[in-house]
Amino acid sequence: MMSGVRQVIKPSDCIMAFGIPTSRQAFAEALANPTNRDFVVNCCPVWEKYYYEVVSEIESIEPVIRSLGAKVVHNITLNDFGELFKQQPYAIILFCHWQEAAVEFADGLAPVPAVIDRVPVAFSGFLDLCICHPESLAVTLHNTRPNCLTKFIPGVAIPSYWLYFYWGVFKTLKDSDTSYMDALETTIRAFLSRRKN
Repeated sequence: MMSGVRQVIKPSDCIMAFGIPTSRQAFAEALANPTNRDFVVNCCPVWEKYYYEVVSEIESIEPVIRSLGAKVVHNITLNDFGELFKQQPYAIILFCHWQEAAVEFADGLAPVPAVIDRVPVAFSGFLDLCICHPESLAVTLHNTRPNCLTKFIPGVAIPSYWLYFYWGVFKTLKDSDTSYMDALETTIRAFLSRRKN
């Protein structure tokens, strides 16, 4: 397991994991099993809109992210999430949905304690939560997994924006001998400067 906030990291040390549906089949399965789902069922139940706003962006940017060396996995379940740590990544970027103190994976909503249980106590890398409003998860991770560095988004996580953001992070990691934290900071500065222009 890698450690060190300022350690040099490459995209191959990172896994981007999608718990949200990323195919028409996964979208249809979520609609067909609505009792433990929220994202597709309540936020975007029309395939054409969902494809345009979410899936098409992933299809466009994922090949670039893979070409930079990062690993990408789709349709992860709660158990799959736990298995990711066995690959000994430095950073896991988790694209999931948040609803009332639960994370929605491909197999449905999982409460915070169940998610925390999947994170090894010894994990000393980054858990990068690309999830809307996961404050209680981030706080619990901080309190129970003190070696785990957690980044989270306090507002709404728009998939297309964050896909382009992580493209920038992985490009920075590939092109420079830098840490994950520094790559995040560099990409944030670049995005903020573009907003001003």
